[in-house]
Amino acid sequence: MLARSNAPQVNGEDVSPSDYSLTEKDLTLPKLPTGPVTLNIVTEIKPQENSSLEGLYKSSGNFCTQVRSPARVARG
Repeated sequence: MLARSNAPQVNGEDVSPSDYSLTEKDLTLPKLPTGPVTLNIVTEIKPQENSSLEGLYKSSGNFCTQVRSPARVARG
């Protein structure tokens, strides 16, 4: 079970803030152990503040998302 923490976890252990970097678009973990790892990340979103009407957003009290259809749809 994921502990309540803002830090990413590797194999169930919090990663020290000095061992990762976080930007608006990237999470970098340069010191991962060798072999398979389990990475846990908690993402917090605020769809009610999304005014671009893309992704998940809130409009007229409803949570909405857009699903884009493929450019070409096979017709049978």
